[in-house]
Amino acid sequence: MDGAQCEAEEGPCIEAYEKGVMTVSQDISRDRRWPVFAGEASAAGLGSVLAVPLQRGAETIGVLNLYAPSSDSFDSHDIRIAGLFGEAAAAVVEDVRERDGLRQLGRQLEEALASRAEIDQAKGIIMAATGARPTRLSPGW
Repeated sequence: MDGAQCEAEEGPCIEAYEKGVMTVSQDISRDRRWPVFAGEASAAGLGSVLAVPLQRGAETIGVLNLYAPSSDSFDSHDIRIAGLFGEAAAAVVEDVRERDGLRQLGRQLEEALASRAEIDQAKGIIMAATGARPTRLSPGW
């Protein structure tokens, strides 16, 4: 159903992502906000949909979609719990992003250090071949 929303470019998931607000349809078969998606969801046997945006500050970084086969499946308690779970999931996603960024930075630093050694070797070869000597105006020489 997530793919159906993306293909239709409409649905509670799309709305939750774009507006950054929790979006619920207690009876998708009667919901007129997303006619294309509602038809597909009803045909697939869905009754209710709850879309919870995953927020980090003002940025929406994803959406948690909950689907139920019957209408009126999500009460206020369910919606509140889904919101709390969405907050926790957003924190995990952000943590994974940060760790991935740090890993990537580490790889880049390793590459820079490896290329630095090659550059130093090349400079040494040139200096030996030309008889050049390092000067104060030549940083790193």
